[in-house]
Amino acid sequence: MLAALRDLARAAPELGPAPWVEVPPPSELRREQARLPWDALFGPAEHELLTEPVPRA
Repeated sequence: MLAALRDLARAAPELGPAPWVEVPPPSELRREQARLPWDALFGPAEHELLTEPVPRA
């Protein structure tokens, strides 16, 4: 891994500029919170048999 980093540093001058990436403002990144983290980790859970297909994700 160290050798790969050294090779990257040596090749850096030959690399072109990084492409521009548009990032939306934070207000557009906020989504509705479906469950509180505590409930998601420690709340009730459903158990399905692996032999039966589950119709939802």
